[in-house]
Amino acid sequence: MKPGPFEDVHYVDPVTKYSVTASAGPTGTSSREAGPTKVLDDKGKLLWSTPDFSGRHELKLSPDGKILLFIGNFFFNSTMQLSPTEQIVAVYEDAKLIKKIIFSDLIKENPEKLAEQMKIPIMGGGWVGRSKFIDSIEVNWKARELSFKLYNSETKTIKF
Repeated sequence: MKPGPFEDVHYVDPVTKYSVTASAGPTGTSSREAGPTKVLDDKGKLLWSTPDFSGRHELKLSPDGKILLFIGNFFFNSTMQLSPTEQIVAVYEDAKLIKKIIFSDLIKENPEKLAEQMKIPIMGGGWVGRSKFIDSIEVNWKARELSFKLYNSETKTIKF
């Protein structure tokens, strides 16, 4: 599987109207030429930015605009590589990466062996749908927790 060019990112939180923007760069083919990821208030004023390009991650922004979650894979969002170190969520607070949650933080089994046992179809390059392992991700901003409902009906909660 090969990703197509990146597009500019423009996410608006439906409740707060705060937004997240990032430029994919002139060609959209390299994260090195992409602009920073910026968090803006409801009037368009810059709250903070990080040089990390959000790519195709699913984004979730805290109600106060201080915490931004990059969920999923940089290239394909809802798919993941069969690696114990595959990033599931990155947590940024006021421009700093404060936590990375990887596959092995949630599921101790080897993802390749687990995919084989579960008879999960594997795409080219070793990619699978993340939902085969992680059914849902819920955020509790007040408690600063992420709850992951896993394939085996177990729920794993991690503080950030």
